[in-house]
Parts: sequence; structure tokens; C-alpha cells
Amino acid sequence: MRNNKILWIDNTPHHVMEAAEILRDDGLAVEVVDSASLGAARIADDGGGYLAVIIDLLLPGETVIVPGQDGPEPLETLHGQHGGITLGRWLKRRWPTLNVIGVSIKSDPKDPQIRWFRETAEGYLDKLTLYQSPRALLFRIRGLRTAEEVARPILATYVVHGDGDEAGRGELLHYLTTTLRIPSPTVLLDEADRGAAILQQSGADANARLLVFVLLPPPESPARQAVLFEAGCLYAGCTRQRGKTLLLHRGDTAIAMGLPELVTVDVSHGIAAADPAIRRHVSHLLPLLRRR
Repeated sequence: MRNNKILWIDNTPHHVMEAAEILRDDGLAVEVVDSASLGAARIADDGGGYLAVIIDLLLPGETVIVPGQDGPEPLETLHGQHGGITLGRWLKRRWPTLNVIGVSIKSDPKDPQIRWFRETAEGYLDKLTLYQSPRALLFRIRGLRTAEEVARPILATYVVHGDGDEAGRGELLHYLTTTLRIPSPTVLLDEADRGAAILQQSGADANARLLVFVLLPPPESPARQAVLFEAGCLYAGCTRQRGKTLLLHRGDTAIAMGLPELVTVDVSHGIAAADPAIRRHVSHLLPLLRRR
């Protein structure tokens, strides 16, 4: 289903209601919040799953509080003068595919904040133009929606596990479908020939992204070698197509790491307990699921 969610962050919500209503009349679900910190929390809770985030450049407050790996993190905003661009940069680092649009009373095209939104994000509108012609924003949003429909990346998700680990597979599938909301991952039971076929098929679609979760058997398991071979086939696709492979292990992996797009996550205390670590590595890909 086409994503139609818009988050608008502006400390004067009453000033943007007319433009927000025009977007709603076009079938868009627009939420307006008056705090950068609240907006950051909303986006993080949804995994970046918005069609677009609209940010006022001049947001009050010395800091913006954003969700971090180890809890809330403050971002310096120079007393609010850089509130919008600070939040915008954080969003682009965390979710590179998220559409971010800036608005404010500023109109100087040479202003470095305006240039950042125009050159690095998805555009900028000054509020005078927005008040005189709110439909300018609507046309910008329509363009983003059309672009996504024409060239929307596809995220294919796989689970690789060894024979005899049905409990681990069930726990992982429950986590993926209920917590990360990934619909129907493809499950591979150490089927190396199938992995090679998947790799060849995904290579034909330059717009595909791969997300692979590998339940790594312990070193003494006879299934370990087959699982690693299968994971290796899919990892090759991840490196070429900007995907990610996660080796989920209990205790020491006994595998040398340092490969790009390949990370290890210790699930000794359960997969749900490892959720923050997993999200840290896959959050930039999850919006692709929301936009199907």
C-alpha cells in the first residue's frame, strides 16, 4: 500500500494548519507536532516510515533530544537557530531514504541552512510562499510520492537457520513479524543451492535490497557449515545491493569479523532482548517495507 503519512514539525502549528488541511484533502495523513524532540521520537517509533517529514528551521530550545543507542541523546541547536537543520541531519544519517523538507521565514537562497535542505534533503519552501500558495507544498509531496512509485526499492528479507533449531526459528519469526513488522520473511533451512538461485535472481533487479538474518549454530553443530555457506551466498548480494546480513549468535561466534554489511548480534538473552542492537543495524532499511 502506498505510504501517505506526513509528519510536520513546527513550533507554531496554527500557522501551518491551512497547508496541512490541503495535504489532508489530497488523501495524506498529516500529523503536526510542535517539538523537535517529540517529532524525533515519533519517527523513531515508526522506524522512519513516513512519506515525508516537514521541519521548521527555527525551532526553539538549546537542544533536541533524540533516541540513541544507549538512551536519549541531546543534539546542540545553537539556541534554536540550527534546530531544523540539526534534526534534518540526524534523520538523514539514521534513515537515508526518508524524505525531509525544510520550511521557515528565511528566504535568502545563499543561507547555508536553506542550501542544505535544497541540495542534500528534498527541498525547501519559505513560509511567505507557503502562505500565498499552499499548493506548492502539495505538488512537492505529490512529486515525492510519484518518484517512490516509479522507483521504489524492494526489500527482500530472509531467515537462514540450521536443522534442529525450530525453536530459534519460531522466536526469530515472531520477533520479525510482530516487533519489526516484516511480513512473511523467506525461510531457508541450510539450502545452499536455493541461496545461490536467490542471489542470481536479486542481481537481475538493481533496485532490490536484501536483509538477511542468520541463526548461527554453535561451532559443534553439524549444520553450522551449511548455514554459513548459505549465509555467504546471500551476503554477496548484500554487499552489491546495499543490504545487510546479521549473524545472530549465542556466546562467542568464533568467526573473524570486519566485513562490510555483515554484523554480529549476541542473542544469548533472547532475540527480543537484542532488539536495540538489531534496530541499530537495520533501521535504515525498514522504511522500504513501510512504502510497499
